[in-house]
Amino acid sequence: MEMSHPTIQSIKKLFYTYRNGLLADTLKGYGDPHKTIFGLDLPQISNIAREYKPDMALAEALWKDQEVRESRLLAPYLFPIEEIDEEKALQIAGDVRTREEADILSFKLLKRLPECNRVLESLRQLSEQDAPDSPAYNLVYTSLLPHLR
Repeated sequence: MEMSHPTIQSIKKLFYTYRNGLLADTLKGYGDPHKTIFGLDLPQISNIAREYKPDMALAEALWKDQEVRESRLLAPYLFPIEEIDEEKALQIAGDVRTREEADILSFKLLKRLPECNRVLESLRQLSEQDAPDSPAYNLVYTSLLPHLR
């Protein structure tokens, strides 16, 4: 699903409708790496997610949109759990850029996977190999761990 798909366009319109410049400026000021930040809060993102059924193509398109914070936060809500195996979960986790992404990915997707414990163990092992400038696996591992206790 390409970014010009009508569903993506309607989601981006919702992001624009709910935008919060003050929050966006605050996040940018704290060094958020996303090029575009609409400033939506998590309840708003959750409300948008409720309007769509889980869909792998849609979730992947949103997840690949690394420059838009809200796309990255919405994607974990829309990944269909039954289509995510350990390999796919680790691939997604390896692409995490921020603590916020790691938290939402862990809370909305990874902890619900049937093979969650295997994913957690793989994340632990991979986090030990993370490069200091790319701590994706460690971010996800430390975000997921509290949800399983």
